[in-house]
This record gives sequence, C-alpha cells and structure tokens, in this order.
Amino acid sequence: ERLGLGDVITDTDAVPGILSEKLQEKYPDDITYDITENLEGYALEDFVWTVDYQGVTFYFNPYELASYAAGRLTVTIWFEEYPALFDETLAETPEGGYIKEIP
Repeated sequence: ERLGLGDVITDTDAVPGILSEKLQEKYPDDITYDITENLEGYALEDFVWTVDYQGVTFYFNPYELASYAAGRLTVTIWFEEYPALFDETLAETPEGGYIKEIP
C-alpha cells in the first residue's frame, strides 16, 4: 500500500515553509530567490519523498527550484526536530531495529 504525505505528516500546511527554510540553509549559493511561494504551489502528490526511521526526505530535480548546475536537491525533515509534525507511530524504532509493518 502506498502512503500519502498526509499519512506521514499531520500538518501538511507547514511543509512548504519548513522545506524553504531548510533548502535555503543547505543550498545558499544555489537558491537565489524566495522558493516558499513556489513550494506552496505544490499539491501533496507533487512532492517526491521517502520516509525512514529518522525523518522524511524530499527530492527536487534540476530546474524545479534552482538551476540545472545545482543538480538534484534533497532535504530531510527530521522527526527529532519536528516531533509534533509527524504521525508518532512512524518515528518509533521497532524491536530488534529492523522493519515494521505499517497497517
């Protein structure tokens, strides 16, 4: 079963602002304009992301938010930084540290 971003993040309205801040911190020389407005135009299904036991990582292809020379941009929103933002069951490490079923 595929998870939607809304299944992982409880406050999806906060995502564009957090991503904008983190992207500008991580890529200060590559992002030369305010990307918050651009990210607010994304629908939830437009984001490319993965989730693991530490957080949610978002991926942006060249030209989405910066020049082609910047390459593929990635940014992670960590569970420990924003615990109230996530479904708490995803942030729990399973016994044995392996994998757990997400119903």
